[in-house]
Amino acid sequence: MKGQFGRRSAPKMISIFGAIACACNAFAPVEARVTGDPLKVDGGFVEGSWASNSRVRAYLGVPYAAPPVGNLRWREPQPVVPWAGVKSATTLPAGCIQGGRAPGSISIEAYGNRDLPVSEDCLYLNIWTPTEIKPGQKLPVMFWMHGGAFSSGSGSKVEFNGEQLAQKGMIVVAINYRLNIFGFFAHPELTRESPNYASGNYGLLDQVEALKWVHNNIAVFGGDPEKVMIIGQSAGSGAVNQLMVSPLSRGLFQRAVAMSGPVSLGGGRTLASAETDGRRFGSMISASLADLRGIPAEVLLSLYGDMKINFGPIVDGHFLPDSAGNLWKSGKVAPVPYMTGWSSHEFFEGVYDRTRAQYDILAKERVGPKNLSKLAALYDVHDDESATQARVGLFRDANFGLNTWRTAQMSAATGSPTYLYYWAHPTPAWKGQSFAENSPASLLGAYHGSQVPYVFGNLQLLDREFKPADRQLSDAWQTYLINFANTGDPNSKDAPNWPKYSDTGGMTLTFTDSPVAGPLPNKEEMEFFAKIPTPSEGGRPRLGFVNGR
Repeated sequence: MKGQFGRRSAPKMISIFGAIACACNAFAPVEARVTGDPLKVDGGFVEGSWASNSRVRAYLGVPYAAPPVGNLRWREPQPVVPWAGVKSATTLPAGCIQGGRAPGSISIEAYGNRDLPVSEDCLYLNIWTPTEIKPGQKLPVMFWMHGGAFSSGSGSKVEFNGEQLAQKGMIVVAINYRLNIFGFFAHPELTRESPNYASGNYGLLDQVEALKWVHNNIAVFGGDPEKVMIIGQSAGSGAVNQLMVSPLSRGLFQRAVAMSGPVSLGGGRTLASAETDGRRFGSMISASLADLRGIPAEVLLSLYGDMKINFGPIVDGHFLPDSAGNLWKSGKVAPVPYMTGWSSHEFFEGVYDRTRAQYDILAKERVGPKNLSKLAALYDVHDDESATQARVGLFRDANFGLNTWRTAQMSAATGSPTYLYYWAHPTPAWKGQSFAENSPASLLGAYHGSQVPYVFGNLQLLDREFKPADRQLSDAWQTYLINFANTGDPNSKDAPNWPKYSDTGGMTLTFTDSPVAGPLPNKEEMEFFAKIPTPSEGGRPRLGFVNGR
């Protein structure tokens, strides 16, 4: 996992970035102790292995719940099955079972490689910890949840390697959680057999179970169970926002970071609706619940995929007593420091036609014919090329931007320290990459998920022409996150000022070649969309966007 990073830096930021790099890499405490093996955790003893250098110990494939297979398919996560002797935690676990993604898909990079192994037995986590920790010191914990529309992804993806962050004084935990039909399948019989009279949110219950595991066990790795920062991107960000309002996760984390996955203000998918889908699926293949539990996982995934149902959180009365949007609006949110943001070039709804005519169709769906001229003026639409660029802004501002801004407003209204960011740093594409959803690659910019390698500091693992400023920007991200995990405030003497968000100030930290504080970007455009209802609020379609992708 060695390598160098790069991108041309902005001259005025060199000294600040230098301070950041020095501060982050200076984690070399005196009177240090070396993390020893084996370590005692729930279920037994585990033994890890050295990462690429002797400063970090990795514990890979540590179980946090029983395998959800056989009769445990579609049940709440059960306690870890104890093992004898010492478990070797040296191999990355399989991701939870899922389908593949199209060749050339940007989603392969954002959510997982096609060739990663998958299994229904997947409730494992990976932990990276510094080997040198001061006596009595407790380090902050980063609890990472991957994206993938609640249908794909894996905590074992190479970009989620926590070694770089661990070297700088953070315990990193990356988890797997059940996905698609295995994580979000509801059925009346499942509801009746549940002790909580609920079904369908198994993937989210897995996240709660993993948080409980961290609370009970992370101290033996040198972590502080009272400094747990939940963080995710896309669907992982959606999960952060669900955990913020679930009564089951209250007190299990102390900071939250939601990246490119805002709160939808709609009513949410109801348990009754999800049960109807489950009953319809069973009837379609003439299978009872017992039959469904006996069908091989790959077959079941294929059969259910034909129904083209979006997976995600369900208002089940247990994990979610009401929709996340309603709970956020009413202020029933965990009282913790909150960081959120979005990117300048999120993504489009599939392969797009680069014409003014196609733009007009989508624009009319979103704003209606009466508002088309105002929309065209906002984005300076006058030909095919400008219409294609306008679609970038329209999709960003009407969906991710507006909803993320609203989420920050709701967080700040509770009195919790809130920090808003805007990721606008373009990631270099690799030679020959076309990106199925966003062809041509020249329009990608700061696309959906492109900030994640900077967060983990793993730019060297990507075949790109990164330059010094990319490495420096990654160092800045990591410094902000470590500060935030430690204190609930991303600022320090070694990091540029990140102002708290408030409706009066509206200040945001924008990441370009360097992080710069300034006014909320694209505010006029977002205010325009805020006045026009979306379908989740009783209005028009939202350009095909599924919240929490």
